[in-house]
Amino acid sequence: MGTNAAVAVTEVAKTAGKFAWLYKWFSNPEQTKKQADADAYEIERRIETAEKYPGWNITFKDGKLNLSECTYEELVNRAKNRMLAESIKKESNREKVLVLAMNEVQQSEKIPEKPIDEDWRTRFFNIVEDVSSEEMQLIWSKILAGEITQPGKFSLRTLETIRNVSKDEAEIFQKIIPILMKFANKLFITNNKDILEKNGINYEMILRLSECGLISSNSLLSFDFKITDNDRILLSSNDSLIRITGKNNIPYNFSLGVYTLTKAGEELYSILNKTYDKEYISNLAEKIYTDNKDKVVVSIHITATPPLNDGRILYVDPPLRSFS
Repeated sequence: MGTNAAVAVTEVAKTAGKFAWLYKWFSNPEQTKKQADADAYEIERRIETAEKYPGWNITFKDGKLNLSECTYEELVNRAKNRMLAESIKKESNREKVLVLAMNEVQQSEKIPEKPIDEDWRTRFFNIVEDVSSEEMQLIWSKILAGEITQPGKFSLRTLETIRNVSKDEAEIFQKIIPILMKFANKLFITNNKDILEKNGINYEMILRLSECGLISSNSLLSFDFKITDNDRILLSSNDSLIRITGKNNIPYNFSLGVYTLTKAGEELYSILNKTYDKEYISNLAEKIYTDNKDKVVVSIHITATPPLNDGRILYVDPPLRSFS
């Protein structure tokens, strides 16, 4: 075997080792038996119901709907067939998410030896068995991949929140990602109606994200600042930031109305692909200056590196644009 082939085999073995515990759990006979027992119980329960309340045969003939009472045996067979079809569909959904997650994790350099919590993964697979949308399966696979690479990253509460997020609501959430910024470890967007509408976002969309638990829609929520000429307020995105500086040494108070992500929203945001809207950042910077132009200087800068461990952000001077 050549050197390159040996290296390739070694890498495959390492990758397989990363997922050994997950394969073991997912195909564990005990786990399979638990699911089989649950399915058998559900079939038995439905059969008992069928015995008490005989169903009906439904046919459509000559343009008319016809009902006739079916036999017990016909009802039992239909119940068994339906349960089998449902079980196959659920298993297919679970395995599609698992395969997508493994493809995602293979790109990670470090995988913790510790498996994810058993209660967590049980809850996770109980949820994804009912997820058929390819878009939502991709999101759930990223959640599983994130939990594998960083156990504890997603809380059970977040799983339950995202469980109730529809495909349409997920698409709305994707729309706000390019305009999310951060201040004091809080992810936010402006609550200014005009700026949001320039980005195709209206208040109805904000309410929908609020109802599904991804964003706080309180219109009274704001960041309250107190600033002098010695202070710097930094509102950051991934590759640029807005810097706000006081014009004199007399403290000046002002507020910035915002909508902030919830904990579940932040955890979901962490695993999605991110793009940033430079026009939005420019519009927001100009709005902040216009509202406070006698008291502040506002400028837009390129960030030099990701935030440091102590939270500091390095950025480039001179600014890309300045409002003064």
